[in-house]
Amino acid sequence: MIVTSSGASNSPLTVPVTLTVSAPASTITLSANSLTFSGTATMSAPPFQTVNVTSSAASSVSIATGGGQWLAASLSSSTTPATITISANQANLAAGTYGGVVVITAPGNSNSPLAVNVRFVVSQATNLTVAPTDMSFVYMVGGATPASQSLTITANQSATVQTSVAGASWVSLSSSSVNTPSTITVNVSPGSLPVGTYQAAISITSSGAANSPQVVPVTLIISDKGMLASSPSSLTFTTTAGGSNPGVQSINLTASATAQFTLAKSASWLNVSASSNSTPATLTVSANSSGMPQGVYQGSITISSGTATNSPMTIPVTLSITKPLVTSAPTINTVVNGASYDMNGFAPGSIVSIFGNLLGPQTGTVFSLDGSGTLAGTLGGVTVTVNGIAATPLFVQNGQINAILPFNLGTSGQATVEVQYNDQTSVDFNIPLVPSDVQLFTANASGSGPGSILNQDYSVNTAKNPAAPGSTIMVYAAGAGTVTPAVAAGDVAGDKLSMVTLPYLATVNGEPANVVYAGTAPSLLYGVYQFNIQLPADLPAGAQKIVVTVGDSSSQSDVTVYVK
Repeated sequence: MIVTSSGASNSPLTVPVTLTVSAPASTITLSANSLTFSGTATMSAPPFQTVNVTSSAASSVSIATGGGQWLAASLSSSTTPATITISANQANLAAGTYGGVVVITAPGNSNSPLAVNVRFVVSQATNLTVAPTDMSFVYMVGGATPASQSLTITANQSATVQTSVAGASWVSLSSSSVNTPSTITVNVSPGSLPVGTYQAAISITSSGAANSPQVVPVTLIISDKGMLASSPSSLTFTTTAGGSNPGVQSINLTASATAQFTLAKSASWLNVSASSNSTPATLTVSANSSGMPQGVYQGSITISSGTATNSPMTIPVTLSITKPLVTSAPTINTVVNGASYDMNGFAPGSIVSIFGNLLGPQTGTVFSLDGSGTLAGTLGGVTVTVNGIAATPLFVQNGQINAILPFNLGTSGQATVEVQYNDQTSVDFNIPLVPSDVQLFTANASGSGPGSILNQDYSVNTAKNPAAPGSTIMVYAAGAGTVTPAVAAGDVAGDKLSMVTLPYLATVNGEPANVVYAGTAPSLLYGVYQFNIQLPADLPAGAQKIVVTVGDSSSQSDVTVYVK
């Protein structure tokens, strides 16, 4: 460019102008930020799902998983574009909801790493229970048709079952299709069958039941003399050592002709009573396992009648006492920043997510404030320690814990994380300590996209409710490190606010933005940080990237704020 002036001694003046065109920073993009799998315990694993990874420039890419051995992931290629195949397998998992994460790292990309949150909902397997387990009818030639008997079908969750009879036309059922719980009436029609013993089987099937089909043998005894019959013909009780007594069971006692009877038992742990001293009658049987060690115990009930040819009749009873259930120790698979799933380092007071197995109860438990307005160090029977210092649990479940790290942690080296649950302690898991690792909370909890931001009027910042240029927004974050005055994790920031100790700044759309406030978030738990940021007055409309820097750490590069 040449500048001239008739009155200037150094005219004309040549001003060099250089235009530098830089390649835009490469970023990676995921086709999905979260996945949900559904499965049923003991059944086959659900189908795999895929996530596509692309980038604005070809990049190397790698993945890592956290959350448990049930989660697996593989890459179709070590460079972008690539497809991640993610699968879940409920083998050895109890019913419950499990959380995991797949972390995608692509060095050289400004928004690396990214995370795919994986949720696995495992439903309880349907199991059928049928009582009695076998049925017997007796018929005296020329006498009355044997009374019908009831077959009870239950399941641990609602199920539709089909019933059918194999091996005989002399058995009929009141229904062939029922919803559990239900009672089926079983009838026999001896007709002109000769004296003898006849066998049939009732089959109970359900397409969704793990233990389908259930088969109930049916015996018909035709005699020209009086005979006793019992349904079922044997009983088994099961419990654990030191556990409660097993449930009461019953026996239907019938005879081809009305018969009086007496009862006797062979074991002190066995109890039996009868609804009547003549047939037909119901026998109520129970087992008292109190104080008995592990083992298998045999007993019997003897039924005697002066008019039955098969008297005395013996019904075997088994009591099986198993070992008490021993809970395995919790296992930590990974620890990540609770706002972005970043694993680069952990600052004092960080909110983290811990993924693993047997970390807590099957049903998730969320924190609540105690009478003094603070959080307890134990939640749902779970405690978390970091370098021996108690952390504050916010949410606990089998596969995931959310917690606030102690504010009095160090800022260099490593720390050991331990989880205690059911009197079992996990193996130490090491995490790197840093002065700060600030990460912004996002509206969809994925760690990227629109941030968890309030406008100046405290309304939620959205595409339909953007912030005005020059206004002040409130941005929420984790991992900003120590604050002054010092605070304790688990307390609530009320009137007492503390400022971030390390230097801080912010940019919006690459422009410096004035940070009006940086510290603990009013009315929220210590561990949540609030940055009040004044937007530059010349911002263009739309979703603009916002980055917060604390000390040597910077937040995600792909979190946005909506601007008018």
